[in-house]
Order: sequence, then C-alpha cells, then structure tokens
Amino acid sequence: MKTGVNSRNCIDSNAGDVVEVGNSATISGQGTESYTTSFRVKVRFSDMSPAVRPGMSASVDITTASAEDALLVPYAAVVTREFDPDSLKKAAQPAAESGAIAATNGASSSGDSAARSGAATKKSKKIRKTGVFVVKEGKANFREVTTGIADERNIAVHSGVAVGDTIVSGSFQTLRRLKDGELVKVDNPTPGGPEKKAI
Repeated sequence: MKTGVNSRNCIDSNAGDVVEVGNSATISGQGTESYTTSFRVKVRFSDMSPAVRPGMSASVDITTASAEDALLVPYAAVVTREFDPDSLKKAAQPAAESGAIAATNGASSSGDSAARSGAATKKSKKIRKTGVFVVKEGKANFREVTTGIADERNIAVHSGVAVGDTIVSGSFQTLRRLKDGELVKVDNPTPGGPEKKAI
C-alpha cells in the first residue's frame, strides 16, 4: 500500500485517496488465534458529505493494484508442491547427457563414498514449486505458474496456463494428495478454467 492509491468509503459511496500510511505496525492478540497486524492509514475524501461526522466509523475499500485483461485462476486451484531435485534434473537432461553422467559416476573410486554421502544429503532437500493441475487426456498434470496480484477469490497468473485450460480446483488436502499424472474425472463439464478480465 502507498499514498495516492484510490479508495471507496462505504459512507454514501464516497471516493477518496490514501494520504498517509503508518510506518509502525500495531499488533493485537499476540499468541492467540485472533493475532492481527495492522497499520494506521489516513484517507482524504474527494467530496465531503454532510453525513460524515467526527467519531463515525466506516468500511473502506482500498485499491492497492489493478490490471487489465489479467488471466485469473481461483485460489482453490493453486498449490505448492515439493519435488526431488534429482528427479527434476533427470527430466530435464537428454538421454545422451544422462548416459555420460552415469559413465562418470561408474568410474568413480570407492574412496569417494564419504563425498557421495555428503552429496546425497544435499540432494535430499526438496524444491518447492507453486502451480496448478491442468487436466489433459483425463490426467492431472502439474504446471508451475508465476502469480501476480489477487482479489478476494482469484489470483492472476503470468505464465504456465492459458485461456481454455481445464484446471483442478479443490480443498487444500485434496490438492496436496493429488499426484502428477494421476487419472481424474471432470465433475463440472462447463468451462471453468482460467479467464481474462480486469482485476
């Protein structure tokens, strides 16, 4: 958030601008389920209304960012998965390169077992990727996506999917259990994939 962005105040639908954003956060409910962090924001009305009086409270919608013709997918379709670095490398390497690496590894001496053990420990670290599952020929294929701004229900994606793709949407646990290449059944035959619109 920054000064100068537009706002809509739910008192006679008055418009205004953010003129000040606090530098220090106000923390409440620390250590409890109602923990919140907030910043003090000042908004100036574009047109003053007689209905606005000192001491009144109001709900204010602040537009922090906007985009025209954005490609949107629902939040419920985006998931973060962990991948084994070795499997990602094998998928990216051509067969000839893989054979060369295998031959090199075969020629290594047994005295390097400690080094190989250390390398295996490093390789065990997972790589986290954010993406969606796109349905192709009845199978769920994981595609990494680059995300942008969001609203209450959808998030913009800059790469990874296209308009018309059929994507899997569901609960967090369902997407966490879904495997790449797993067979799926489309319950909703109507178009429900990414769509372009202003956000």
